[in-house]
Amino acid sequence: MVVTLASDNAHFEKVTAEMSRRKLLLTGFGPFGQHAVNHSWLAVKEVADHEFAFWEIIAKEIAVDYNFVNNNVPQLWNEVNPDLVIHVGISSYEKGVVHLETCAHSSGYIREDINGCCPKIAGNIECSKNVCLETTIDVDCIVNNLSDSFPVVCKSNNAGRYLCEFIYYTSLNMHRAPTLFIHIPTLDEDVTLEKIVSTLINIVQLCMVQVPFAKCL
Repeated sequence: MVVTLASDNAHFEKVTAEMSRRKLLLTGFGPFGQHAVNHSWLAVKEVADHEFAFWEIIAKEIAVDYNFVNNNVPQLWNEVNPDLVIHVGISSYEKGVVHLETCAHSSGYIREDINGCCPKIAGNIECSKNVCLETTIDVDCIVNNLSDSFPVVCKSNNAGRYLCEFIYYTSLNMHRAPTLFIHIPTLDEDVTLEKIVSTLINIVQLCMVQVPFAKCL
């Protein structure tokens, strides 16, 4: 007769749980322009502190620098080997609205980064060639589920042709895991960091449940 000790069961359950944990690579941006403190990174850090069952959150701050993205984001993919990637950036385009971006382009990056540079290469594509990549995340499903939320959550197909769209294209071009870019609005009396973080947590959870079914193109 084989006797199984309770401690052995506990160890097995712990190892199994660790093996089954999925990885989310979650990024926000560093300072740029008038944003001496980039609230996308502040929000990402708080989201990363939230406990998501069966998920490990790897949060990284990304410099608003095309070369930094080209050199470091693919490396992050290789180091983390994520099951899901979500990039977060800030936008003043529409007050009080969170935009879920559906696509990113390889060309059109004429706005200079914090070092006064524009990119020549996006992923492995020359920026003179226009390639559009789309997310495999069901953005409509997320928007419908958060129809009563504040800030308002909307779908967008224009990520801005700056570092936000550039990092999005870089990650989509990896073709290895579902990827989403989220634009958060600038903060004010109504749109607080707390509300942004709460909305981001909801979006992240709705992305997580899609991972077993989403397939990269």
